Amino acid sequence: MRLITIPLSHYCERARWALDRAGLAYREEQHLQCFHWPYVLWHGGRRTVPLLLAERATLRDSADIVRYADARCADEQRKVYPRAERERREVESLERDFAENLGVATRLLLYFHFFNWGFNALPINDGDAPTWEQLALRALYYPMRTMMGRYVGIDAESLQQSRDTIERALDDVAARLDDGRPYLCGDRFSAADMTFASMLAILVLPEQYGVQLPRESDFPEAAQVDIRRARAHPAGQYALRVYAAERR
Repeated sequence: MRLITIPLSHYCERARWALDRAGLAYREEQHLQCFHWPYVLWHGGRRTVPLLLAERATLRDSADIVRYADARCADEQRKVYPRAERERREVESLERDFAENLGVATRLLLYFHFFNWGFNALPINDGDAPTWEQLALRALYYPMRTMMGRYVGIDAESLQQSRDTIERALDDVAARLDDGRPYLCGDRFSAADMTFASMLAILVLPEQYGVQLPRESDFPEAAQVDIRRARAHPAGQYALRVYAAERR
């Protein structure tokens, strides 16, 4: 199987994590922002990644890839969806909320800090993308930054909304865990935990992320303030524990 990704993308990380956990063999093909468009459009995608080219299916969303991987996981203990319908609906509701709200908010905040960081952010963004894409992004950096800023929708209002969304999500997760449960939906790791940790990862910077993330000290001071706040929050600490225990 081929998994087309943007290296740092937390949605791509969610897909990588699901495939890795299920023990499925795949080859990751990394591309940089915008340069991935021809590859996904050629295969019927929607300009977004991840995109998984499986033997008999083309999956265009990280949620679909998680379900695909889980259905093919041979180890019952490593599955991320409960068998019982009620419990499964709870897991799916949480993961959908994290992906549609928390993930969008952390992505906007990260792009804001990356754009303010400037050229120094580019090596961290490169991953294993083709060299010509890395060189082209440097040559086109300023128009690309303007285009991506408009695409993501970064302005003062959206930035504050994103910070508020992140804070609400962290508080909600901390409240859910306050009764002492080890995972969000009880005693077992699930797709809800995977999605929450993935969507927050680009802000709390776990060492076990699927590609190398920058360290907190690598970021400009303004970004470090947001990172420290997230890492210090009980839900941020939970995301780091989940990565340490489950992302192998």
